[in-house]
Order: sequence, then C-alpha cells, then structure tokens
Amino acid sequence: MGTLDDYLQQARDDVRHAQSQAQEVAQYSQRLKRIRQTAIDPTRSVAVTVDASGALLGIETPLAPPAVLAAIVQTYQAARKRANFLLIDEARKSFGDDSRIVRRLEDDLETVDPSRDHRPFQADRYRAERERRRAERESYGY
Repeated sequence: MGTLDDYLQQARDDVRHAQSQAQEVAQYSQRLKRIRQTAIDPTRSVAVTVDASGALLGIETPLAPPAVLAAIVQTYQAARKRANFLLIDEARKSFGDDSRIVRRLEDDLETVDPSRDHRPFQADRYRAERERRRAERESYGY
C-alpha cells in the first residue's frame, strides 16, 4: 500500500498526463483543419479539393464557368450541413441530449436546421428553369 504522498503524486502525474493529452488532441485537431488535398482526373479537365473529412472545398475545370462551380460547391456544403443536422438529431434520439457523443458531434459538425433554412430546394422550379434555358439554347441553335 502506498502512502498519502504516493497517492497525491500519482494524482498530480495523472493530471499532468491528462493535460498533455488534451493539448495533443487540440494540436491534432488544428492540424486536421489545415489538411487539404486536390485530385486531378486523368484527362486533366477537372480538379477537386477536399478537406481531411472528405468535405468538398472546391472544383476547378475549364469546362464550366467559375460561378457554376462555386454554386455546386455551395450547394453541396448546404446539403452536407442539413445532413449533419439530421445525423445529430438521430444521435440525440438514440443517446440522449446530454450524451458525450451528441456533444462531440455538435462540436465537430457544421449544421443548418432544414426546417429553418429559408432557401428550400424547389424541384419543380428548378426543372422549369432548366427547361426554359434548354429551350433558349435551342432557339439559338445550340
């Protein structure tokens, strides 16, 4: 059996170790946030950039205007945030609001509540606009 001093020293060592691990985790998290990787297709016509989690950060191609590429990335990111919200909601149902899992997901994921998003996707409007543009292109002989 150890003495009180031994137990106190062990407690101090445990605290130092926990603090060291917390610092390492924070540094690791910061390094992950800086990871970016770009892949280019074999024909060199499209480049895609992602972060460490695989989230789409950018698309580059001479085949489409920059505004279209930016719209694709923004739309993807909006959909991902909506999906993250639903993922966290399911975790709450399974594990409870106070769960460490839920708190970690909330800390790690960007979300948008789909019911509060003021820009819902309107498939009929999208299809009508696409059809209008197709007809316009045909009228110009494209």
